[in-house]
Amino acid sequence: MGLLATLLLVLLALNMLAWTGGLVDEESSPPPESAPAVTEPPEEPALALPAERPSNEAIAEKRETKRPTQTTTGVTLVLTASRGDCWVEVRAGSSTGEMLYAGTLASGSSLRFNRPRLWLRLGASSNVDLEINGRPSTVPHGTVELLLPDA
Repeated sequence: MGLLATLLLVLLALNMLAWTGGLVDEESSPPPESAPAVTEPPEEPALALPAERPSNEAIAEKRETKRPTQTTTGVTLVLTASRGDCWVEVRAGSSTGEMLYAGTLASGSSLRFNRPRLWLRLGASSNVDLEINGRPSTVPHGTVELLLPDA
């Protein structure tokens, strides 16, 4: 019985030491929950500001000079497959010109071209909407070949 009482006293003493913090190493333990550590955020470097900000007019003038000038010659063509898929072939200048696009234009998709002259072949042309230089244009039904602008 003496051994059991001694073991019970040792366990009670260890429990008391653990509860009061006597068994905790102060250097490696985190701060207690009742007093959270307060850290300040690192200093951010100061941003350099221009001495004088240009007016909005000066900014607009700078942007205007950087924009490329748009030529008004040529054809801007927008094809949109509004009612279904359409097979499309587009060439620069003529039926033997540089191939710009050949393939199926999926329903809901659009293509845009801007060249001095465009040749195109459409299969199922009733499925597409054509916009030439910003204006809607009608297309005959079926498989069609067009040269834009009209010669």
